[in-house]
Amino acid sequence: LVDLLCSRFAAASDDASPVQTLDLTSTRSYAKIRVWRSLTVDLDDIALEDSAHIHDPFSATMHTRADLGLELSDMPPGGQRERDLLEALCRAVPVVGLRRLSLNSFRTGLAWNKGVWLDIFGQAKDIRSVKIHGEAGHSFAAALVSVPDEASAGARSKKRNAPASKFKTLPRQDIFLPELRSIYLEDVNIEGDFSGKPFHKRLVAYHKLRATRAPIDALYITDCTLYEEMLEELEDIDGLNVVWDGTHGDFEDDLDEDVDSDQYLSDFF
Repeated sequence: LVDLLCSRFAAASDDASPVQTLDLTSTRSYAKIRVWRSLTVDLDDIALEDSAHIHDPFSATMHTRADLGLELSDMPPGGQRERDLLEALCRAVPVVGLRRLSLNSFRTGLAWNKGVWLDIFGQAKDIRSVKIHGEAGHSFAAALVSVPDEASAGARSKKRNAPASKFKTLPRQDIFLPELRSIYLEDVNIEGDFSGKPFHKRLVAYHKLRATRAPIDALYITDCTLYEEMLEELEDIDGLNVVWDGTHGDFEDDLDEDVDSDQYLSDFF
């Protein structure tokens, strides 16, 4: 499958438009990858004040026919195998020129670490909008302020503040997704724990650090476990426009154990 995908892109003519939108979907037994070579409707540059509600630059594209799509269902159980396969497929997609990235991992799908994010999309310097649905939002947020060598497998800094210090001195073009302007988080457990600390605390810290080098303009939050006091912390970040849909999400402790992924997936198609 990986060779097939590579050959498909290699066979494209020299004047073919680059891949501009990449959409990934993953659960325990299902994976889908779709690519578009056009933006369909260019909402990335719409002024924030021109939108009275959460505008989603992905929605118009997602309802059009993809230039290439690959769908795998009834995959044998085993999260690592699924992650490895989707990771390999992503590596086959030329990401130079990519403008939008969407990953729907639901609550049972893949959970790449930040090193994988940097490794696969480190050369995607033109991405302007990212949409994350599910728990993959945790590691993606961490990747936004990661130094490439510090994010690699097994790399650990001896000094607690060393990665932040290195990030502040990185050339802007070496930062992960330096042109990123908007992030859309959907169905993410923002109040949950991430690496021993509430994720909303880490999210605030990540955005503050990112603001020193390559600030994010807008954070859109939909169907996430977010409460007013958490919202206030995010809204206090200079330059960050936070748009919240007003819902508090629904993350019961036993839901992740009992949910049927195929049934959960059907709610979104």
